[in-house]
Amino acid sequence: MPMTRTDNAFESAGDTAGPADTQDKQKQLFRAVLISAVTLLALNVVIALMVVGPTYLTLRILGPSLIGGIGGLVSLLLLNRDVPWAGHVAVAAFLIADSLEFVRGGLVGNEASLLMFLVPVILAGLLLQRGVIYVTVGIVLAVIGTVFSLESLELGTVPVTTIGPVLLMSLSLILLALFFDRFGVTLRDALVSQARVAKENARLYAESRRLNEELEQRVEQRTADLSDANRSLESFSYSVAHDLRAPLRSITGFSELLQEDYARELDEVGVDYLNRIRRSTERMGQIIDDLLSFSRVAQETISHEVIDLSRIAHEIGSEYTPYAPESLEFHVEEGLMVKGNPGLVRVAVANLISNAVKFSRNSQPARVEIGWDEEHEAFYIRDNGTGFDMQYAHNLFIPFQRLHGEEEFEGSGIGLPTVERIITRHGGTVWAQSVEGEGATFFFTLPLYEPEQDQPA
Repeated sequence: MPMTRTDNAFESAGDTAGPADTQDKQKQLFRAVLISAVTLLALNVVIALMVVGPTYLTLRILGPSLIGGIGGLVSLLLLNRDVPWAGHVAVAAFLIADSLEFVRGGLVGNEASLLMFLVPVILAGLLLQRGVIYVTVGIVLAVIGTVFSLESLELGTVPVTTIGPVLLMSLSLILLALFFDRFGVTLRDALVSQARVAKENARLYAESRRLNEELEQRVEQRTADLSDANRSLESFSYSVAHDLRAPLRSITGFSELLQEDYARELDEVGVDYLNRIRRSTERMGQIIDDLLSFSRVAQETISHEVIDLSRIAHEIGSEYTPYAPESLEFHVEEGLMVKGNPGLVRVAVANLISNAVKFSRNSQPARVEIGWDEEHEAFYIRDNGTGFDMQYAHNLFIPFQRLHGEEEFEGSGIGLPTVERIITRHGGTVWAQSVEGEGATFFFTLPLYEPEQDQPA
């Protein structure tokens, strides 16, 4: 497809990639060539001044350079203002300047000056307009032919040394015009392709920003919803726990009065029923306390204090020793250091140790170990107690879900969910491994204490 003439020298034939984008690319290419030409012209003037001296500053000699330089600068200013005919100004300026310089200097002995005509021809070719390139080449050939003819008449003979350069330059200019005639299509396609890529990148960037903004809004909304739900749940748990205490106190109080005042009038079965009521109210009170503790975990602030996990384990172990089997072996690895909220971490470790002691009390000897596992890169609390079937492990951290009956081991089913919530809030994880009848191991991760960054409190 040959180049087509348009009203704007820097406007591509309508393309889906966007004429404006292609036009900008074409302007950038034309501007780069024009700046190079003006720079070379300025260097040429400076070098001439240094070699020839002040005599170069005559209007007759300096005039062509001034026309080309001023015309190029004006064209650059017009390009910045998006003037449609800015490119034509540069082509005309360099064409006039080179023609004047060629006419002044002549051809004989100055054959190298023919190369100056390449600048206006290349600029004309970059306008991507067939008419401009052929008109420019035609003018250049006419100027060369005229000067060649006049010098031949003056000399009375055809200058043999100039025939080769004239023919070679004429052929080169014709080929250059044909090249730009075809190259214009290739260049335009390249510019259109670049514009299409730029436009697609801009579209993808805009789409990415839109999706990110939507995602951020969704995250913020869901975070707000989750916060509201957590607050509602905590408020509900707290209210229920407090509201249950009043009737529970009544049941407990009247049960005690009944046992004190009417125990003699009750038979053995009645006393058993009364004892069951009292045990149930005590269990209900424990569940309420655990429920309140569970709800408070979400309200605590997660700090980053240095915690000696080994010391906490020893303290908790000493608290359980009076109630543990005499054969209990309690082993704690020293130097276990973490960072977090000391109160919450203590609650989590206490729940895990309490479970280990409780479920190993029928073992001889009972053994509880606390330490660091290199393979799992986690802390562990291990016992040799009852253990559990791993197919039910997913129920361990669900509130009120128990893998053993109340008649076997006491508990409310809130301890392990509390542990999971505490560990998760510290950015860690907790999981368990067990073989039924051989004991269980609970692994958990917490932020580790790094001595080079933190100092223990």
